[in-house]
Order: sequence, then structure tokens, then C-alpha cells
Amino acid sequence: MIKVPSITFGDIEIDDHKVYQFDKGIPGLRGIHKYAIVEAEDTEPVKWLQALEPPYITLMMLDPAIVDSDYSVNLTDEHLKILGNPTMQEVFLMVLIVVPEDAHNMTANLLAPLVFNLAARKALQVVVEGSPEMLRVKVIKD
Repeated sequence: MIKVPSITFGDIEIDDHKVYQFDKGIPGLRGIHKYAIVEAEDTEPVKWLQALEPPYITLMMLDPAIVDSDYSVNLTDEHLKILGNPTMQEVFLMVLIVVPEDAHNMTANLLAPLVFNLAARKALQVVVEGSPEMLRVKVIKD
């Protein structure tokens, strides 16, 4: 177990098997390479990506299938190498979300999903081909 002073959750303990190494980091979050997935019953289906290094920020994420049931990502050989050459069964996707004051206007970033390798505990944010509109896709459709 790892004890983390989370800005969002206060001091929390995280199981080692929920920790992922982002060798390339996440753009805009320099110097942070270790994150953990935190789940909270009261926020399902939202999951949290908790930084395990200062400044211990927490990002909100969601399964992209909730936003677009046909969403998929083509991983390159370079992506797979960074992820430790996983099989497709060892990989799962999440997308970062932004929840403004009015949660009805929540958006998901389908342009840059997070790819996780369950077996190697490695992760990577990739940029997919698509239009700029994919950067802020409404989660709750009108």
C-alpha cells in the first residue's frame, strides 16, 4: 500500500496493483510519472486518476464507451512498445473529463485518450486522428 496526500481525497492508501507508470508523462503535467486509479462508489461511473508525486493532483476520467459506443483507438507499434507490448485483452481506455459548475455541461476529451496496460502497469496518453471538436464532447446529450 502507498499512502498519498491527495488534494481531492485527503490522505488515502492505494493498493500497489492500481499504480501505473506513465513513462512519457501526461502533457501539461511535467515531472509526474506515477498515477493510480481511484474508484469511489458515490461517483461511479467516474473514476479518478490520482498523481502519486507532487503536486498530488487528481483528474477525472470515464470509459469512452459511455460517451460514444463506437469509440476506438488504433495503437501504433511505438505506442505498444511504450506500453510494454500488451495484447489487446490487457489494454483498456479512459478519457479525461471536465465537469464545470453545471454538471450537465460535462465534456470528455476523445482526442487524447489514456491507454492502460493491466499486465505491465504502464500507461500512455495518445493523440488520435480526429477533428478539434473531439477535444470537448458533451457527455450528457440533450
